[in-house]
Amino acid sequence: ITMTYDSVKHCLQVNTDWLENTVYKLRLVKGFAKDTAGSDVVPSRYNFRTREDGDYGKITLHVPAKYISPVNLLRAMADNDSIYQKPVTDTFVVFKRLKAGRYTFRIIVDKNRNGKWDTGDLLTKTQPEVLIPCRDHIDVRAGFEYNSEFEQKPAPKPEKDKTKTKPK
Repeated sequence: ITMTYDSVKHCLQVNTDWLENTVYKLRLVKGFAKDTAGSDVVPSRYNFRTREDGDYGKITLHVPAKYISPVNLLRAMADNDSIYQKPVTDTFVVFKRLKAGRYTFRIIVDKNRNGKWDTGDLLTKTQPEVLIPCRDHIDVRAGFEYNSEFEQKPAPKPEKDKTKTKPK
């Protein structure tokens, strides 16, 4: 078992070779962690069952070679929650064990290489970092595998000015 702490999200991730369709008990003892006030967290127990591989979907996303760069970050979103964000280093990215739901993808041109999308700043006249949204979303269902191409969403067409009238 390995445990990693994400200081940004303030969460602890437990990793191990989980068995499919198995009941596990997680017991947290007193003194395991401290809250923001420095007090010991209350001891607790959690019971949970792992799912079978057939309960998940899989997406293989083909990213065009023109996006391969340490400056470009591929972000995968599941129902408006970010589930993946890493530099584009290969033309194929495989997402395994995905819960059923709608998945969207975008590429962030991370010019300052801080690992996140930055908004612009009016005072320093800095433009926001460029987002390249994927044209299609994928509705993942359990037990299905999807192959998809990352195609940039076309730019919106400017609307014609309807206030102008034709000369008589």
